[in-house]
Amino acid sequence: AANATVVSLVGNSLLLTASGGATLYYRSGRWLALVTSAAAYGLGSKDGEFADAPFQSKIFEHVRVRRDIGSGWSIEAFGQHEYDRWRRLKLRALAGTGLRLDAEATPEVHAVFGLAYMALWEELLKPTEVDLQGVVFEHRVSSYATLAVALSATSAVTATLYVQPRIDLPSDIRGLIDVGLVVGIVKNLGLRVSWVLGYDTAPPANVRGYDGMTKVEFTATF
Repeated sequence: AANATVVSLVGNSLLLTASGGATLYYRSGRWLALVTSAAAYGLGSKDGEFADAPFQSKIFEHVRVRRDIGSGWSIEAFGQHEYDRWRRLKLRALAGTGLRLDAEATPEVHAVFGLAYMALWEELLKPTEVDLQGVVFEHRVSSYATLAVALSATSAVTATLYVQPRIDLPSDIRGLIDVGLVVGIVKNLGLRVSWVLGYDTAPPANVRGYDGMTKVEFTATF
């Protein structure tokens, strides 16, 4: 699956934004691979001219490989890269491996639990006097839980929680909350509502410890 959007406004309003993403799944026997990427860039206006600095500039890539080892258990390995101007991330790269458990409480309720070791390398844009300088290396635990519930034949809700504490400083926690609702309205028309909140208990100087997004989409299939 892939998507791309470009928006340009001229005249009384000046705006230029571009965003896109792609996700690829591959399954063969006991193996499953996932590759996903997303990027966004946007220029707004100031005093009737395009601003010198973009209001968004970010890129994200993630790859994950999983092998089923039986009885709902699987072993997985993952890697990720991220750049985000306004979160002051010049570099965030990570790699990890761990175990995953898939369980079905009922045919309508599916739960997933994962636990992994994660190595992380991070460098900040324009570090201040109170920030760590250069590339910083950390050891973290990456844990997640997902609950998916089929409300009907055409609607479902999912909720995922990521918690990633630093091993040598457990109060330094990063994570993500992702909640989604999909509702089929008629045969080929649906509604998708999603809410995502990323959090960091020890963010860089002058950066808020959270980022949230709410998205409402109508989907059509032909």
